[in-house]
Amino acid sequence: GDILLAIDEHPIGSDGNISYHDERVSFNVILDLKQIGEEFTLKIKRDDTILNLRLKAQTASDHPFNGLTYKKHPRYLVIGGLVFTELSQNYLETWGEEWPRKIPPLLRYLFNHIDEDKMFAEFRSFVVLARRLPHEINMYADSFQNAVVKKVNNTPILSFEDFQAQLQKLAPAFLSIDFFERDEALFLPIAGLKETHKEINKSYGVEPEAWFDRTIDGAVTRRKDSP
Repeated sequence: GDILLAIDEHPIGSDGNISYHDERVSFNVILDLKQIGEEFTLKIKRDDTILNLRLKAQTASDHPFNGLTYKKHPRYLVIGGLVFTELSQNYLETWGEEWPRKIPPLLRYLFNHIDEDKMFAEFRSFVVLARRLPHEINMYADSFQNAVVKKVNNTPILSFEDFQAQLQKLAPAFLSIDFFERDEALFLPIAGLKETHKEINKSYGVEPEAWFDRTIDGAVTRRKDSP
């Protein structure tokens, strides 16, 4: 088969990585930064012949890590003053122009290597605790910001839809949320949670409390790498 040698003049190593922002990352990063229809170059070896190809970025198939999205609200849910959102490239870019270097290690790993790690093969999307709106009910949640949700009430979370469904089954006295790379779970008392919602929404103007729509007219999503 073909051997990939370079993408946009970035040499591709035998492990599929390139040098980017002083780090070794998957060559797919170059594709993620392209807009649909934007051209990129590939240098390949086919049999004994070196070929330089000029291609256009296309929409990827289903992928657990969402790429850049335009004209669309981010999907999020607020509970107890904690803002959970679907992990996406839009979210990562809130770290600024140097986001590939500044984002937390786990988020960087998921972005660069999700296709290679079989542990995440069943994931359809990831949920991250994006922000804490300070309130006494969530005073112990600071250390969990930017962490990726693993379980809710001991049930594995494999997508944003799973997360939403589990939060609609709040039966125990406490809501328990486990995160990847965290030794302890985050607990929120169920009692008074609705009143807390009202207080937080009044203080911070968070409306609506949840946004789950994937099908807003004019929405465009791009992530160029194929899983």
